[in-house]
Order: sequence, then structure tokens, then C-alpha cells
Amino acid sequence: MRKFINCYNKACKLLTAGEELKSCCFRLILFFSASFGLVYTSIGYFSGFSAKTGIAGLIFSSIAALLLLFHIKKPSANKQIKGIYFASLLLVLNMLWINHGGPQSPLLLVFAGIPVLLILIYPQRTTIALSGLVVLNIIFLYGIEWFFPGMTKPYASEHLKWIDHILVFVFFLSGIVPTLIFFRNRILAEKARADYENQLKSTYLANMSHEIRTPMNAIVGFTELMQYPEARRDELNEYINIIRDNSQLLLKLINNILELSKLEANLKSTNITNFSLRNFFDQVYNAHITQARKAGLHLESDLPPELENASIQSDQTLLFQVFSNLINNAIKITTEGEVRFGARLKHNRLSFFVFDTGPGIPPELQKKIFERFSQLKGQNQIVNQGAGLGLSITKAILDLLGGEIKVHSNINQGSTFVFSFPVHILKQNQYFSSIPEYENMSN
Repeated sequence: MRKFINCYNKACKLLTAGEELKSCCFRLILFFSASFGLVYTSIGYFSGFSAKTGIAGLIFSSIAALLLLFHIKKPSANKQIKGIYFASLLLVLNMLWINHGGPQSPLLLVFAGIPVLLILIYPQRTTIALSGLVVLNIIFLYGIEWFFPGMTKPYASEHLKWIDHILVFVFFLSGIVPTLIFFRNRILAEKARADYENQLKSTYLANMSHEIRTPMNAIVGFTELMQYPEARRDELNEYINIIRDNSQLLLKLINNILELSKLEANLKSTNITNFSLRNFFDQVYNAHITQARKAGLHLESDLPPELENASIQSDQTLLFQVFSNLINNAIKITTEGEVRFGARLKHNRLSFFVFDTGPGIPPELQKKIFERFSQLKGQNQIVNQGAGLGLSITKAILDLLGGEIKVHSNINQGSTFVFSFPVHILKQNQYFSSIPEYENMSN
């Protein structure tokens, strides 16, 4: 039974991939309705069910299959498709009730299961209204049975009655029950994810409030100190520098928060172009060499010969931002030595890296550094000055571009951030054409 449910869950995920929960459930209901209608009609044909019963099952199976295909092709018509399905379901069930046993049939169980399905695919008010309609429909059918007892046709034999009950029972056991189990697990998983995201949001807002207040307090405090007439000129200049630095920090923090919010809300668009890898590396180098020299560090660009004339297809602005975030962080935390960035071609991946000779990152913190507002702490001081959003933005950009990022680091031995893309972003040129299996090369 457990293996069956696991296989069922995999099939459900394939059928409902990328859809919202209620839409997923509706597609599954359409799928099982079409399947059961076809199976019911086939078995009924060989078992001796009446022609009207077979026609009703075949019509319902065809309607459910067409609605499923139409829903996959045009999900925007979700409300109309649901209305057609619900109306056809009641119509077919009423036909079966009259022509196939009436109250002796297992259709009362099917009617009782309809509100359960409605809960999965409709909002609460609509579910209550339609469930009331189902109850009225059952009362109407029993009224027909009461006032017109000869209108409903009984089973031709006890054998057909048992076959009908077994088919409905098997349908519930193999279709409805696993569906409810599947969506119960989905709902619980989404609830857990929602609780986790709410916790992250609360932590995010608390950290954001703290990070904004820190430079704001400095700006307000030193602005008030400038009002004292006894302040000397050198003191005023120092206050102005502090206010300017904290204003720049506050502006950078707000820009990072807005950038991360856009990325997480999928509001950031990409501009994919072809550009030279050599020219791109020159731009990255020229943009950071002054900062590296001020910090007393050696900045080096490392591009192997097989990539000198290569061009890649990506968003140049976003890729530059990734390099800039990583190189800026490397320069901040490195007191001596070098910062080196480059590229390698290996194992069907185009990999970029940024290496520094800084203090390194403890193994237990290497997975946390890509979280929002994560900061590394050294001996009673923060090694990575800033709000801790740079690496979160970097990871979000790489997710948008289809890349992956990892960090390799040891204490007092520096760090290497490696981010890679599928080799197809590398555009083939004359140099690569002369080298078989060029994507497996490495330096």
C-alpha cells in the first residue's frame, strides 16, 4: 500500500507540476473522472449493464477528458470549466440513479463524496452553496422515488448490483482516498512553509529595522552635535564625514533591500545578450582595481587561453553585479595578500570564481552566509562590515540566471566563491570548433 501511494504521489506531482493547490486538485479530479468513466463503461458493457448506463458513463468520461485537456491548454477558464464539470456530474449521476438501481445503487456514496471534492476545488462560500444544491438534488431524487416508484429501474440481477458496488468501492479506494492523502500532505507542507516564511519575514523585518536605525542614529546624533557653537572646525569636519559615511551606508542598505525584494518577488527582468568574456573581465578589473590598491591588495584577473576569445550569452549587468558583490566582500575582509577572479571550463560547466587570502569562513557558517542579514563575526568584531545582504542578492541573481554558487574556505587560508552555469551559455567560436569536446577542458 505504501509503495502504491508513493507511485501515486509521483504521478500526481507530474500531472500538477507548477500549478496552485486548488488547480492541481481539480486536474486530478478530472483525470480520475475520465479514467473511472471509461473503466466503468468498459466493465459495465461486458457485465451486462443497460445501454443507457454505458452511454451515461461514456459521455461523462468524454466530457471530463475534454475539460482536462482544455484546462491544461487554457487555465484562465478555470471557473467556467469547473461549472461545466459540476453540472455534467450531477446530470450523469441523476441519469444513472434513474436507469441503474436508484436507492439500491452506490450512488448515494458518490453524492456524499461530492462535498469533499468541492472543498478541495472551490472557496468556502461556493462549497457551501453547491453542497446545499447536492442535498436538494438527493431530496429531489428520493421524492421521485416516493411519488413515482416505477420510474427508477432496478438492477437486472443481484450479480450486477454487486459489480456496481465493487466498482464504486474500488474507485474510492484507488482514487479518492489517495487524492485526499496527497493533498493533505501538500496542505501540511505548504502550512509548514508558510510558517517558516512568516518566521523569516519577522526576522527580516527585525533585522532591517535594526540595520536602518544604526546609521540613522549616527546621522541624527552627529547632526545635533553640529549645532553646538563651541564645536571646533576639525570636530565639525569629522562630524560631516561620519554623517556622509552613514548616509551612504543607509542609501546602500535601502537599495539592497529594494533589490532583494524585487528578486524574491520575481519582478527583476533579464536582458540576455552575447558579450566578450575578455572585455567583460577587463571591465570588472578596471572597476575594482582602485579599491584594491587603497586596501593594499593585489587584484588579478585569471582567464585561461581557451577562453580568451570566448563570448557568453547572459545578462551582462547582473553578472557584473555578482562579481562586484563578491570582489567587494573579498576586499573588505582581506587585510593582506590578493584577490583573484577568473573562469574555468570543466565537466560541462562554465565556472567563475573569486578567491581571496582573507581570514576564511568557519565550516558551520558556510551554509548560512547566503541568508539575509547574515554577518560573520570574528574576535569580538564583525569581519564582514555591512548589513549582510550582498551574498543574499548574489544568490538570488544567480538563481534568476540559472546558475549555482558554492563556497570553499578554511580558517586562515582564504575563501573561494565558485558560481557556475551550464556550458551552453558559452557561444561556440572558431577556436572551439577546432578542439573536440572543448567543454571538458580545464586549466
